[in-house]
Amino acid sequence: MRTKAIAVVAALVAAPTLAQPLFTADERAALGREIRALLLDQPALVAPAFGADMLPPNATGYADEIEADRTLLADLAPQIFAYPVAGPDNAPKLALITAPDCDACTEMQAQLTDAAKAGQLALYTLPLDSDAARALGLNTAPSYVFTDMVVRGDVPAAVLEKYLAKRR
Repeated sequence: MRTKAIAVVAALVAAPTLAQPLFTADERAALGREIRALLLDQPALVAPAFGADMLPPNATGYADEIEADRTLLADLAPQIFAYPVAGPDNAPKLALITAPDCDACTEMQAQLTDAAKAGQLALYTLPLDSDAARALGLNTAPSYVFTDMVVRGDVPAAVLEKYLAKRR
């Protein structure tokens, strides 16, 4: 009986703590995008859950789309990376997609400019209404374009840092 009473008290004390969300809505959205990108890039991670014969038919069929996207990025690179802001030529390139009256764009440009001046990246800007941004299907700012990848929408600086670290 005493064990049950202790368990009940422990549960009541722990309940408010467990009710607190682990992530903010923005953090959950960023995590969801990261998980989705990982699973699209590495479909074998979910293969055990489906069984070898139960993999979705398109689970490994993204190679053509990935190659087409990379080709498009390479073709558009002169337009995407035409407006330098700061950073060394040998650093990973990042184009910040901006729009007028976008406070998040202004804030992110200031943060990324500091990182570029520290040599961590070569920062460029690209207007959301540019032909290159439209060709990439971008419709929200800020967004981000690397030489080999597009990140649609605003993401935490830590996520961009992770992507930059992979390119150094």
